Amino acid sequence: MRWPGWRSLLWVTAGLILIVALRKGELDYAGKLAPLATPGELKQRIVARNFALTVDGFRLAHAYRIAGADAQAAPRVLSTPGVWVSVVLKLEALREPGLLNARIRTRDGSIYQANGDARPRARGVNLSGVEVAPGLPATGAFFFEMPPAELPGAHLQVYWGGLTPTDMDSLIDVDLGTGARSSDALAAQTVAEIDLRP
Repeated sequence: MRWPGWRSLLWVTAGLILIVALRKGELDYAGKLAPLATPGELKQRIVARNFALTVDGFRLAHAYRIAGADAQAAPRVLSTPGVWVSVVLKLEALREPGLLNARIRTRDGSIYQANGDARPRARGVNLSGVEVAPGLPATGAFFFEMPPAELPGAHLQVYWGGLTPTDMDSLIDVDLGTGARSSDALAAQTVAEIDLRP
């Protein structure tokens, strides 16, 4: 029996190295099921599989003034230990009615989920819990509470459905344009209070 030559061993070794290298670049199970991100920028209409949106901008505040529980109640002030981020946008359903949800993903990967429809309770403004239908776009804002130091490099992520993005569905990722700004510059842009009363 004749042993393989050094060239054959070299080809087998090179093939094994190639197989290992290709396997390392392969996505894991969670990566294969991850939502399909569609990147976008402010003031740009971005279209995903079943919805579209246009982010007009964002505002930063330390507190919101909202109407009381009824017409006779005094206005209330909602404050936060961090900063309020209100992202103003227009949402459109393209195929069927449904809910859209939002979160902010920071530079370090932290996630800040949009507040529910009760914080702040601003009917006609807060888009959390609002169903959108084809031909009936919704305009308003998603509201977030987060530490001011997390704002540089933040991205808004909007997706169809519940609290977390659905596997292998669309997710729109919008750069809020805070990457080049420092925390101090963003703090200077933060107003003391925004009035959300009708």
